[in-house]
Amino acid sequence: MKLKSIWSVVKNSIVAILRGEFLLSLKVGRYLLHIIYTFFLFAVVIWFSLAVENSMAKVQQNNREIEELQIAKDQKTFELVRLSKRSSVKERLEKMGSDVIENAKPAYRLEK
Repeated sequence: MKLKSIWSVVKNSIVAILRGEFLLSLKVGRYLLHIIYTFFLFAVVIWFSLAVENSMAKVQQNNREIEELQIAKDQKTFELVRLSKRSSVKERLEKMGSDVIENAKPAYRLEK
């Protein structure tokens, strides 16, 4: 093929695309329904894959947030355990100048 004939085919194809007659110029008009159905299936597959990708991104983001919250929970639990030890409670009471001391005897129950 000559360059001039190739240019002519490309030019005619572009004009046919702009007019909406490209498929008719290829004489595939009777397969138009199949072409539309195939296009629809491709669109559904692309949409589905994007939806799955968005869901996976949300799952990864939520997993990161869960890990951060777990770390914060563990830190708070550690601080709570450290503050509730007898020795630390005793030290804090002494710093505050409280007269409260640890019992020497175990607690007993009053009966009626």
